[in-house]
Amino acid sequence: MLSCRRVMNTRTLLVVDIPRGRRRVMELLMKTAVNRPVDPVQLNKLSQANKQWHLVFLRSPTRFMPHGDSQRVGSVQFAINRLEVSCHHVLCVCMEHFDNALTNFIT
Repeated sequence: MLSCRRVMNTRTLLVVDIPRGRRRVMELLMKTAVNRPVDPVQLNKLSQANKQWHLVFLRSPTRFMPHGDSQRVGSVQFAINRLEVSCHHVLCVCMEHFDNALTNFIT
């Protein structure tokens, strides 16, 4: 298991009545992001982690920008979305706002 800290941004969390399969995936992601391990070995790994991942909802990757002159990805641009809920479906709509996330692990 990788030693990696998890960060949950609850401001982007929106509970919507979605199909069971998709809802289950979301529940597993949230459970992984929120629950801390109780095993002392895992807790020790977590305390020494030098990387972290963020679970942020309502984002769509729009652009991958290079890291300097290399072939590695330096950052990812995300479109910030909102959900439009009607009586029959949920639609994800881009709000024309963007968020950049720096990365050092995508090659």
